[in-house]
Amino acid sequence: ADYQNPEMDVMSWENFSPRLGFAYDLFGDNKTSLRASWSRYHETLLIEYFSRLNPLYPQTSEWYWTDTNDNLFPDDEDKYDLLEAAQNPSDIDLEKNLDKEATAPYTDEFALGIERDLGNDLTTGLIFIYRHNRNLFENFNDYGLGLNEAWKGYSPESPFWEKFEFQDPGDDGVFGTDDDIRSYCYAETNDSPGIRNFYYSNVELSFRKYTALQLVLNKRMSHQWQMLASLVWSKAWGNVNGSFEESMGDSNAFNTPNSFIYADGRLDYDRPLIIKIQS
Repeated sequence: ADYQNPEMDVMSWENFSPRLGFAYDLFGDNKTSLRASWSRYHETLLIEYFSRLNPLYPQTSEWYWTDTNDNLFPDDEDKYDLLEAAQNPSDIDLEKNLDKEATAPYTDEFALGIERDLGNDLTTGLIFIYRHNRNLFENFNDYGLGLNEAWKGYSPESPFWEKFEFQDPGDDGVFGTDDDIRSYCYAETNDSPGIRNFYYSNVELSFRKYTALQLVLNKRMSHQWQMLASLVWSKAWGNVNGSFEESMGDSNAFNTPNSFIYADGRLDYDRPLIIKIQS
């Protein structure tokens, strides 16, 4: 039978992105300026955020596999528990998978710098930058319970996940050595809803942060040459990385409570030291 995808009002973002800043002639000689600014940047509404509502979007099904006969090979004698089922294209349910009231992720930026004119078309400056990316748009397992109870799918406080502590032998893989640590994980309880349902909305616990100290030397174009050189010492950290899937709301950061274990740290695209020279 022919199937026609119904037209849907998905969501819209209307954003106000203010910028404030000032510059001050520090010594009154028109050579040294002190500058500060605060800005808020909102993300654009990406098609990828709601593309999974397209019936033609590729889907997968997932199972837990228990190797009951211990032959290390999946066969008919083993046990398979359905974890996530691909949806029937005709059963796509907007309300079940997407928060239409979600708002745009945003970044607050604060910058403070000083710049000095050295003469001969040469300036140097030192700038401190702080950025906080929050309100990230992410998918998370809500067990099909809806937005108000979604925390039960991924929060360490969920009644459907139990914490277990164990001894980790550390990097050397040997128990009883100096690098042993006490660690933990979460196991899903037997009374959990089991089947996964991934819901897309803003996640309050998600964040990315960035700090940087930037030293700049700028030679303006004169005498047929110019140059721009910079040294940036920085740190980028958070609990959601910045690569393709993570920046498109499709990370694994909020699928289970195990995602939170040692999650905070430097991001995958963190570059602590960057030196550039252009001429």
